[in-house]
Amino acid sequence: LDAYLNDKLSVLRRYRTEQAYISGELGQQGCQFFPQDWCVSYKKHCMPQGLRKFLLSDNTPPADARIVIFHGRPNPPDAMVGQWGRQFAWYKRWYKRLSPAPWIAEHWR
Repeated sequence: LDAYLNDKLSVLRRYRTEQAYISGELGQQGCQFFPQDWCVSYKKHCMPQGLRKFLLSDNTPPADARIVIFHGRPNPPDAMVGQWGRQFAWYKRWYKRLSPAPWIAEHWR
């Protein structure tokens, strides 16, 4: 925080977001992050992509995942019931298909 407060413009030129800044600064100090295969994106790693989303309803995380990250929508309570958490225009509803993910209820607290 002190480094940011002392030279905000320099920090803003080097990093796009506050998360990139925190990760970059901690990385320089030798911070150990979780193994990459432990942390997965719900949208990227759990939801079937392309035509598979019409054929498969399985949206469980990979077996070695330990942390599932929900960025943007859907949020965990919405994904549990297979909803995005907001309404889409009629033409987007068919390709924004989302199967319920009841496994989230076991872990969401």
